[in-house]
Amino acid sequence: YEQVGDLGLKPGEFSVLWLILRNPGIRQGVLAQQLMIKPPHIAKLVRAFEDRVGRRDERRLLAVSIE
Repeated sequence: YEQVGDLGLKPGEFSVLWLILRNPGIRQGVLAQQLMIKPPHIAKLVRAFEDRVGRRDERRLLAVSIE
């Protein structure tokens, strides 16, 4: 986390990105379960990440990955 702290990521956001990176195509529900976060909160985090990079895919998309 210390290496990406300068990017403005919070520890929780880092955890989400780390799991997505290690599990490409992971479903948001599984991601929420693994991190013990409510699914609506995961959806909000994913939207925030998409906004940061200027990308917005189909809103009903369930699986996430880092390209």
